[in-house]
Amino acid sequence: MYRLARSHIAFSCCASLIGLWVCLILLARPAGAQQKLWFPSVQAHGNRRVIDAHRSQLQSTWPAASRTATDARPAGTPHSPAKPVTGNVAQTAHRSEAIVVEDGEILLDDAIAFDSQAPCDCDVCAGCLKRKHLIQGRLWARAEWLNWWSSSMDAPALVTTSPDTVLPANAGILGEPTTTTLFGGDLADNDRGGMRYSFGYLLKPCQNLSLVATYVHLGDARSSFLATDAEFPVLVRPFFDVETGQQNGARIAFPGEATGAISVTATSAFDSFDLAFSQLTCSTPRCSKEFSVGFRYARLRDQLRVDSTTTALTGVAAGTTLTGFDQFDADNTFYGGQLGLVFRSYHCAWSFDFLLKFALGGTNTDVRTNGLTEIDGTSTTTREGNLLTQSSNIGSVDSMQFAVLSELGLRVNYQISSCWNITAAYTFLHLSEVARASEQIDTQVNLSQIPPSTLTGPLAPLLNLNTNDYWVQGVSLGIERRF
Repeated sequence: MYRLARSHIAFSCCASLIGLWVCLILLARPAGAQQKLWFPSVQAHGNRRVIDAHRSQLQSTWPAASRTATDARPAGTPHSPAKPVTGNVAQTAHRSEAIVVEDGEILLDDAIAFDSQAPCDCDVCAGCLKRKHLIQGRLWARAEWLNWWSSSMDAPALVTTSPDTVLPANAGILGEPTTTTLFGGDLADNDRGGMRYSFGYLLKPCQNLSLVATYVHLGDARSSFLATDAEFPVLVRPFFDVETGQQNGARIAFPGEATGAISVTATSAFDSFDLAFSQLTCSTPRCSKEFSVGFRYARLRDQLRVDSTTTALTGVAAGTTLTGFDQFDADNTFYGGQLGLVFRSYHCAWSFDFLLKFALGGTNTDVRTNGLTEIDGTSTTTREGNLLTQSSNIGSVDSMQFAVLSELGLRVNYQISSCWNITAAYTFLHLSEVARASEQIDTQVNLSQIPPSTLTGPLAPLLNLNTNDYWVQGVSLGIERRF
């Protein structure tokens, strides 16, 4: 039943997005219009490249009054020698047949000019015709180096200290004026590198339909802490004691009582993939618009682990060493249907992209807690749990929740040749309803459940699924190759 509900959610989201995309395409193309696009195709022509401007198509879609007598030139008539474009091209001329490109320069023959009544009501560039972006192959690939940062994991105070002059009962207790928090708060929010790979293939040149895939991988964001009694004579792991109803602390190190060390590590990793069909719905030499529909996948994985070791110096347990760990893991996987829009503006060899993606779907969240304590005294024994993990919260919880993923991007492209682009971009991505590892920690503890004791009072800590929003943003530099 649970799997069926998940499948139903995913199917409904994808069907709704496909329907919306079809509506957008129909709205973007006026009724009766055949194909109002300016999207030249490349043909080999000796040492030159000829960009066919689809003369017959433009004649069928442009107003009849805008055509001149030169449009009647029979097909196959040789072009007059190509001449470099200088100055402004009169927009009152309505001839269109071929653009000849040689040595990186766009040349026009006697029958070429751009019309102010070009499709899609986008202004046509008349003054700057050195536009290499008109040369496009059917296959392209882009690789980008990322420098991104993300929202942090919010962790409670995990390690505290106090001056070695305080009483043991007050050492490291939260709320005491002598207590200092050594580790806790915002974790794993540092900037990190990564890569983004994008591939596109023009499936149907006449219909301007492409298949585009993008994969993003970010390196681990990491926060870590390590302390020993040599650096901090007092080391305490704070918690709230449900038996007494007051703050308490497990002393890892205290002068004359115990020596020890503690380390904490928090990591976060993010990956994303989307595959979409992209339809060019409007294109002129000045601007273009693309709508896309497809599938989106994203995964966020967090882990927080606390390791400690302490050796008793006094009492009946003198010489006994306790080594243990608490570990919290959160794995979030998003699946959904995605709609996208790309608006591109051309300025000579430069182009500027505005990108918006919006995905609806579900996030499958898996939260796991684990802990272990090893007691090394006259003999070695182990038990399940440590401090913040006990039998009451060790285990896992799995949940499927409706979620929204949105992405906003700005990109600047410069075409250094007919095949190579360099790019710089900014990206912001937001994902709702995710679980962070640190936010699954319950600092309320009932110590009576630790063997060989018998539980008295409420169960604590508990494993409750807590969700929040996640965002990641940053800049990128890349290179693009067209084939």
